[in-house]
Amino acid sequence: MNEYLIFDVGERTLGIDVRHVRQVVRAAALSATGQENTMLEGLLNLRGQPIPVLNLTAHLGIIQAPLCDTDYLLIVRDHADRAFAIRSNSDVQLVEAEQTERPNPAIATAKITGLIQFDSKLVSLLDPDVLSPHSSEQIDQGQGGR
Repeated sequence: MNEYLIFDVGERTLGIDVRHVRQVVRAAALSATGQENTMLEGLLNLRGQPIPVLNLTAHLGIIQAPLCDTDYLLIVRDHADRAFAIRSNSDVQLVEAEQTERPNPAIATAKITGLIQFDSKLVSLLDPDVLSPHSSEQIDQGQGGR
């Protein structure tokens, strides 16, 4: 049995394995990076540690309202901590392995590890390892919408 954090970004419903989640915090003011990088929204000061906040909507190729105080920042941990802005309606769900489907190879990208059906929504499962401030590949619009 796997656990996924399910959340919305723009019109997309996404999930990430909870083993990659460090924490979810209320959105806060971000510091500028001094770089012009559409993939990087800014830096979050988390207890004295700068955490890059990536623009997940740019990675996904979708439109979302600017970050507001009702949003949250999903901080993921792998090789280096980083954060993504998500909407407040996130939920952790247990998913059995047989509920997870492989994406169709014709529309699959390296950023999607699988798909699950959840509450009449198709959830795209993200691979946080391939989301970085330097990545410009977009996730195909045909996957994981509502």
